[in-house]
Amino acid sequence: MFTKKHYIAVAKILKDNEPVAPIYDMYTCYDSEYRLWDLWEYIAEDMADFFETDNPNFKREEFLTAVGLY
Repeated sequence: MFTKKHYIAVAKILKDNEPVAPIYDMYTCYDSEYRLWDLWEYIAEDMADFFETDNPNFKREEFLTAVGLY
């Protein structure tokens, strides 16, 4: 089971790698209509889904806020 320390570390990694406007507006992923921002957001949401199954005390909104989605 992950602890709050792990969630904070993962949120920081995601936040530090958030695409910036000039990058995600200009590039697309391989054969995909999704911009890099969309891919980054889906990864963060999927990680939050997993963390919820891993730990019943996981605070999804707090995590996604730390990532930069809210």
